Amino acid sequence: MLKENRRIELKLPRELEVIFASLDYEKEGWLVEKNLSFSEDKLQFDFVLHLGDEEKTKQQWQMIVEGYKTSRFYPKKLGSYFQFYDHHFLLWEFQNIWTELYVKKKTVNPEALLADLCVTHQKSFGNFLPLGKFFNGANNFLELCNSGFGMFSKGPKKILDVYYDCLQRAGTEPYFFGQSNLDLENSDLKLLIIGDCYFIGNNFHFIRSVAD
Repeated sequence: MLKENRRIELKLPRELEVIFASLDYEKEGWLVEKNLSFSEDKLQFDFVLHLGDEEKTKQQWQMIVEGYKTSRFYPKKLGSYFQFYDHHFLLWEFQNIWTELYVKKKTVNPEALLADLCVTHQKSFGNFLPLGKFFNGANNFLELCNSGFGMFSKGPKKILDVYYDCLQRAGTEPYFFGQSNLDLENSDLKLLIIGDCYFIGNNFHFIRSVAD
């Protein structure tokens, strides 16, 4: 993963901090999704914290994400702990300048280029960012790697920089063209990762449900 990722300690309700810091939760606790709903630029995630098999205790919570941008949610791939970031490659889609990446020359080995792209992408972004999300014509990767002229990719420059190095090694003579202005409204975005799921928004609030 890229070293630019930076975790932050977001202030949580005291009850949540105590649970996440407890040895009982570390050994026997887990988190379960109850409901997920959207309203304009707001997301609400209702979840249940199970505090251990023996005590059979649980708590119901709501997470409200204000200034919601996007998320990836798999109920069966939820983790047990929250990880917050203010610098992360998943935020670049909203916080980094966008540009276009072109090639001027055809590579002699498109299969090797595709393999290099796959390996480099996996090392840099893991499974959080789908390969081809910012490719031009993402339905056929090999055909794109075999093209000798035109736009290869469009997206955040920091992500395209990773692909640029692969294209450079393949001898395609890549170059960037144009760029967008930064959207200052997105400067305060934060990322929350829970296992293989994530949420992006400006503010995260947690409220314990009365009926546990």
